[in-house]
Amino acid sequence: MEVEELNRKANEVSKTIGKAKDPAEREARKEEGRKLQAKIGSPEETEAGVQSAFQHFGVRAYRVTNPKFLNKTVGELEALPKEARVFISRIRHEGKINEPELGTVIYPGDVVAVVARTELLMARGSEIGSEVDDKELLDFPQEFLDVVITNKALAGKSLRELAALEFTRGVFLRKLLRLGEPMPYTVETRLDRGDVLSLVGAKRDVERAAKELGYADRPTITTDMIFVGLGIFFGGLVGLLTITLGGLPITLTVICPAAAAGLVSSVCSVCRPAGVGRVAAVPSAARPSVWYSYAP
Repeated sequence: MEVEELNRKANEVSKTIGKAKDPAEREARKEEGRKLQAKIGSPEETEAGVQSAFQHFGVRAYRVTNPKFLNKTVGELEALPKEARVFISRIRHEGKINEPELGTVIYPGDVVAVVARTELLMARGSEIGSEVDDKELLDFPQEFLDVVITNKALAGKSLRELAALEFTRGVFLRKLLRLGEPMPYTVETRLDRGDVLSLVGAKRDVERAAKELGYADRPTITTDMIFVGLGIFFGGLVGLLTITLGGLPITLTVICPAAAAGLVSSVCSVCRPAGVGRVAAVPSAARPSVWYSYAP
């Protein structure tokens, strides 16, 4: 009952943060959201570049010996846990490592790399069989990636519904951003276009999900110089126009229109992420001041 109440409150807060017009009210809602998210189990980073040593998701290797898991497909095994998402990322079969499909069959003696929430692996991993130290099996690329939702078909879907789609197999959600702000979320939280999902999982799985969800918003240190150049050019043309009022010539000069173009590109990069009407790529560190660089 307590979990249901937390879910209900988290959904209410996530809906009201973006609508709050008063800055003090918005900040109070954000703080409430942070507290709720901590209770639900996904606390935010308290400082840039600093994270808890505890990992919410993990991968471990098990030699399959439980008869109820043998001679079954990967899809059948992944569907067994009803209360959590569990995935078999890799299999060592007869000494060879394979990346399984849903139809791949598990045979006696196979070693599987299981990806799930850490607490679930600790509590129930031994049901599969004995845990083994197989560095080669567990040594696969993992990716952390922010993805902007632009797929219209996904707008309005809950996270529970999203998790049931085949292209999200092997992918977990670390954080949800809406209008640039971290949002408390539960499985019943509904998505909007422009939401940013911070995903984690095997690189191939994350890349597959990103293509279906929308646009991968990868960190960048470069700026779209084509847009910068066009902004300066057209801003300069506007600045050359002169209006005469009462015999007095009035002009914006070249500086004002060019600076305005820079400001627009910076705001678009923050408020409308890539893939949702984004005009130009601007590094996050440069967004607050990039407009100034347009002025000659």
